[in-house]
Amino acid sequence: MNPTIAAGRQAGLATDSLSVWLEQGRARRPIVESISLRVAPGESIAIVGESGSGKSVTARAPLGLLPPELTSEGAARVAGTSFLRPSEAARRRLRG
Repeated sequence: MNPTIAAGRQAGLATDSLSVWLEQGRARRPIVESISLRVAPGESIAIVGESGSGKSVTARAPLGLLPPELTSEGAARVAGTSFLRPSEAARRRLRG
């Protein structure tokens, strides 16, 4: 899925092929695989699924709010800024 936003509008949140993995020793277990989405500023979306399907992880990963045992791959931008592994200063700027 790769929804688009009307021409000329920048995504408030955008992910491209975002995946999250649980590191278990040498093994990696997929939690979320290849999520691509665009959310316009002021737009609301719902992420719906069964318990344990990865909804919270999908919401936290683009903001760099994953626990240490989870790793992420792909791209995530918040207000046009790459934000998959943000510094604390970048988090503060975004939150205001």
